[in-house]
Amino acid sequence: MKKLVLVLSLGLALFSCKKEVDQPPITVLQDNQIISMDTLLAMYQGVNIEFDKDVSVFATVTMDEVDGNVYKNIFIQGGNSAINMRLESSGDLFVGDYIRINLNGTLLSKFAGIMQLDQVDFNKNIAIQKSNTPLTPQVVTIGDLSASFLTTLATESNDESYQWEHGSKLVKLENVQFSAGDLSGTYADGPAQESKNLNLTDCAGNAILVRTSGYANFANDTIPTKNGDITVIVSRYNSDLQLTIRSIDEVNFTEERCEGITLTTGATIIKNFNDEEITSGGWITSSVIGNSVQWETTDLGGAASPYLKIQNWDGSANNACENWFISPLIEFESGSSPTLSFGNDVNYSGAPLRLLISSDFIGYGNPNDANWIDITNSVTWDPNTSAWGFSNTGDIDLSTFSGQSIFIGFKYTGTASDGSTWELDDIIITG
Repeated sequence: MKKLVLVLSLGLALFSCKKEVDQPPITVLQDNQIISMDTLLAMYQGVNIEFDKDVSVFATVTMDEVDGNVYKNIFIQGGNSAINMRLESSGDLFVGDYIRINLNGTLLSKFAGIMQLDQVDFNKNIAIQKSNTPLTPQVVTIGDLSASFLTTLATESNDESYQWEHGSKLVKLENVQFSAGDLSGTYADGPAQESKNLNLTDCAGNAILVRTSGYANFANDTIPTKNGDITVIVSRYNSDLQLTIRSIDEVNFTEERCEGITLTTGATIIKNFNDEEITSGGWITSSVIGNSVQWETTDLGGAASPYLKIQNWDGSANNACENWFISPLIEFESGSSPTLSFGNDVNYSGAPLRLLISSDFIGYGNPNDANWIDITNSVTWDPNTSAWGFSNTGDIDLSTFSGQSIFIGFKYTGTASDGSTWELDDIIITG
């Protein structure tokens, strides 16, 4: 790893002398021994910095290790900046602690896109100044976070020093809920100690990942089914934007869910998988039989953009399965003439993909518990089952459902002896 040893000059910060609260001993920090969090992060120019001088930064702990969702990691925030602080060993730091970090011996670096202060020794580098002084989280929307993240991805490829506006910060999202497809599960897999990603959505169908460690105290808690607010730390893993719950007590989902999207006459919903996310926009998957068979996004074959694919062949055998891909609840205006169209491709022998409509599916759980109207025969499917190549269905008439709220479901089945490979793209629903 390439490192740059920082030599600090007297002009690093323009502060008056500051007397420490921690005792004993009482020490006095000189002007050139204090920098702000904003200055600390601004020092990073794409090259790691290993500090070799006694210089300090003051910040407030915004996430600790208490709930087990992070280990030997805490998050701190000061001024307009926040950072992940990696500890050499677990320390007695708690949310609301106002601390001084002596940077001598620590390393400022970036990991998977997140700024971090590494090599922090709790006993040597940390002095607690005050306790029980928590910061108030910034209220943001999923749209706010997604927009700033996209800006970051676009900018940092040309400017390694670019700092993400929301990186590692404490935020609160209101009027959100977990995706219907996640409601029958838990936050993570506690017995296997495996992490899990969940989709958090707003009432417009925008989605963002919430990642939970399999070691978290609440890993086996059931996902709440209602709507509400959640306080989290904003993080990322390379090109994935994700949120981290710091305490299960800050998941306050007590209000009724917002269900569905009202599609005004002439308006459209487009699901094209360009974001490589299957469930963004409120879409869900449901595996009724055969958990080893799953929908996936891919651009296999040199496609210009990703598409959705499912197959029950695992490389050595077919697997019996029943898997659904289902839209969010969509409400059409009375008197409208809604339509549906999508690209589709099929290869190999097996049961056809079914297209179904339901007005009483609850949005999660087993789709077979609801009533479905099969409109498969009204679709012009890909006619060639022995070669690759997308065909478009053209407009499928949904005027029968004008003035109704419906789910649109694609049902895939396969057996232990056969199964087609199906691909979907550019699903367009017009009100």
